Amino acid sequence: MKPEVIIQQGLKSANILLKNAQKRAAELDHLKGELVIITDANGKTFKGFYRNVEFVILDNRITARYTVCHILECNGFIMPSEHTDEVYDAVDIRKTSYKNYRYKV
Repeated sequence: MKPEVIIQQGLKSANILLKNAQKRAAELDHLKGELVIITDANGKTFKGFYRNVEFVILDNRITARYTVCHILECNGFIMPSEHTDEVYDAVDIRKTSYKNYRYKV
């Protein structure tokens, strides 16, 4: 196979992956600022305010990196902190409410 053909096939595959990543990011855009619970591939859960998703190359593959802001609580009010957690390979993202959320400061 000619090198030009191999490069063209690689670019075509990369463009498909990029379009899929952009579609996934657009689907999650409505969660910005919402209180969410994210479960990663290892079963660990992260709770906080959804900030954004970025697509990065990790271990020679494209993976999603989700950023969640910690919760600050004072006198029954909550707000996002400047401190964040990053979650890779999320398998479940669901919106939650403050009543269902328990966080000790």
